[in-house]
Amino acid sequence: MTMKLLLALLICVFCFGADGVRANHGSIKALIDNPTIIRKIQSDFLAINKQLGRYQKKTRDAPDMSTEGGEVIGYYDKNSLKNTMCFLW
Repeated sequence: MTMKLLLALLICVFCFGADGVRANHGSIKALIDNPTIIRKIQSDFLAINKQLGRYQKKTRDAPDMSTEGGEVIGYYDKNSLKNTMCFLW
């Protein structure tokens, strides 16, 4: 009986929660200037990649990323992660 009640509660949360998100999504989307945001992201991406040599490079093995494993490289400016690269074997 408790499992059925929990399932019913979860269904209600998802159904009513989705309506609330959907109703607000349109008003938020109208406030976003997509071309400006895209240009900002592109500019930040280029600036970070130009300075990769200045950042501290940390490499970690990623054995569970594929059957052969892999490697993840993080580039840090102090304690702030600036870029990551993932290589799978």
